[in-house]
Amino acid sequence: MIDLQTLSAQRLRPMRGLPRRLIGVSLSMLAFSAALAAQTPPRPTPREAMDRALTPLREATEALSLTDDERTRVRDVSDRGEAWAAELVEAEHHRDLRGAQARGRRIAWLARVLRARVEAMRAQDQAAQALTATVALRATVTERRAARDRASEALVAAERQDAVSTRALPAPDADASVMVTADAATAEAGR
Repeated sequence: MIDLQTLSAQRLRPMRGLPRRLIGVSLSMLAFSAALAAQTPPRPTPREAMDRALTPLREATEALSLTDDERTRVRDVSDRGEAWAAELVEAEHHRDLRGAQARGRRIAWLARVLRARVEAMRAQDQAAQALTATVALRATVTERRAARDRASEALVAAERQDAVSTRALPAPDADASVMVTADAATAEAGR
C-alpha cells in the first residue's frame, strides 16, 4: 500500500523546485531590465529637445556676438529656427528619423543663413558709415571752396575798387567833395 504522506511528498517535491526557479528567473529578468535601463538614457523633455535642436543657431549667435539691434533685425531667422526645431522634436517623438534629419539639416542651413545675413548687415553698416564720412568730407571741402571763392571774389572786387578809387583821387589841390566820394567808394568796396 502506498502511504498518503509519501504520495503527497512525491507530488510536492517537484513543486518545491518550481518556485525557486521562478524566483531565480524573475530576479535575473529584474537585473537585466535594471542594466538595460541604466544603459538607455532617459528621454529628454520637450524643452531639452528644443534646446538641443537649436544648438546650431545658438552657437552661431554666440560666435557672432550680436548686438540688440542685430538680434532684432534677424528675429525672423530665429523664429523660423524655433518653428523648425519644434517640428524636429515632433518628428523625433513620432520616430520619423528621415523627417528629423531633414529638419536638423534645415536648422544647420538656417544657422549659416544667420551668419551670412549678420555679416552682410555689418558690411552694409560699415559702407553706410564710410559713405556718410565721405559725404561729410565732401561737404566740408565744398564749403571751404565756396569760402575761398567768396574770399577771392571779395579780393578781386576790392582790387577793382582800389584801382577805381586810385584813378578817382584828385590832385592835392582838388575840391574836398571829390575826396569824400573817393572815401565812400573805398568804404563800399570794403563791404
